[in-house]
Amino acid sequence: MESTAAAAKLAARVCEEVGLEKNGFVDGNFSVDEACADRYLRARQQDATKAQKMLLETVMWRRNYFPLNHETLEKETNGKTYVALGDDDQVVVVMRNRLENTRDHDGNVMHLVYQMERAVAATKQTDLESWNLVIDFEGYSISNAPPFKTSKATLAVMQNHYPERLRKAYLVKAPLLFRIAFRAISPFIDPKTREKLVFCETAPSVFDACFNAPFDAEKYFAQDPLLAVGIKK
Repeated sequence: MESTAAAAKLAARVCEEVGLEKNGFVDGNFSVDEACADRYLRARQQDATKAQKMLLETVMWRRNYFPLNHETLEKETNGKTYVALGDDDQVVVVMRNRLENTRDHDGNVMHLVYQMERAVAATKQTDLESWNLVIDFEGYSISNAPPFKTSKATLAVMQNHYPERLRKAYLVKAPLLFRIAFRAISPFIDPKTREKLVFCETAPSVFDACFNAPFDAEKYFAQDPLLAVGIKK
């Protein structure tokens, strides 16, 4: 197929430019293969030049950003964001602002990256390459709402380095305070991402098991698939 050929060519060009073997791994959780290249092509409407630039930027970002700091992650990981599997084996990323515990911009962004990596690893257990995001706004307030700087950085990381990974984002019971903040961040949201946003009063029932389960940080880290591939230090 034409799209497969384009993805193969893009992957080969990027691997050659950054010094990787064919379908080479940048790190233990990211390889520049056809599936990866295809996501970047879709994110850039099949424009190979733009997709190549985007993918090269991700490779450089990963080489500079990883490994993540384990101490920071242990401090940040308290259940405010976590990854789980829904009843139909769909990967779900759950966010709860009311559990914000640090207000540390760099720590929050690193924590978000860690959870995105957990989500990528989780998709490898399924036949799907994307995940659902469920944001629970219960208890959302001015004291736990992320600063605009952090919201913008979070959005940039998700859009620039995890393209075509988001299936749907369910914003559950988003209050007026968030909707006001959303208007400020909205211009930075890619049109394709905006189409995936769903404002709703309840999360889809298929996510009930992971959405309502108690969070155990110690158990969550013990089950971390990334420890084996050198993502953290």
